[in-house]
Amino acid sequence: MKYSFGAKTWQHVSQEAQELIGKLLVRQGSRMTAEHALEHSWIKQKAPKAPGLRSSSLINRMQQFQAANRFKKVALQVIASEMDDSSGNALREVFHALDKNGDGLLTFSELKSGLEEAGMGDVTPKMQQLMSGIDVDETGTIDYTEFLSSALNPDVYEKEDILWSAFQRFDRDGSGKISKAELAAVFHRQPATDGIDDSSRSDVVNDIFKDVDRNGDGEIDFDEFKIMMRRSSSVSD
Repeated sequence: MKYSFGAKTWQHVSQEAQELIGKLLVRQGSRMTAEHALEHSWIKQKAPKAPGLRSSSLINRMQQFQAANRFKKVALQVIASEMDDSSGNALREVFHALDKNGDGLLTFSELKSGLEEAGMGDVTPKMQQLMSGIDVDETGTIDYTEFLSSALNPDVYEKEDILWSAFQRFDRDGSGKISKAELAAVFHRQPATDGIDDSSRSDVVNDIFKDVDRNGDGEIDFDEFKIMMRRSSSVSD
């Protein structure tokens, strides 16, 4: 396999980061394991938010994502899809390390084996539930945006400007509040495989508003949105 780091895209990327990527861009038999990738000096010492890349932290964030309501999951996907990849490039390397066959998608077995290689022990009992919680569009695999949205450090996505940008994506009429109709429209645009039919979407929206609309005015303002996004979800073992 031949590749080059000569393009402008790579001119500000450190040699250590390029070395790590080079070790991942090889055939499966020679590719670095997820455990070794997590131990690489660039991830441990120089990657953004490096202390938060430990396997236990990733599992905890994924569990938090799994337990979140559907609105927060979609909002995190919006944030992940719009991020400058330099903000999440350490997680991209972890994703590539887990993606054993290099097809850009994580299967159940790839995620399970990768986490076990990273020292998490036998994760089978909770893995299917974790996988389904991250696989928002229910395709049976996890793409990079789904992985990133489930693994992002809250210190990244809880910033005021990032939350405001995401909020505006839902506030389609620019009123400063999200109506039930606006939120329902978002869910209607989700893939048909998302497991929610038209008759049940209104129930999902109503449940979200019961949870998020703290003043009961029938709309979600930015302060209520921030509270939802910054609130930890209950995680059951």
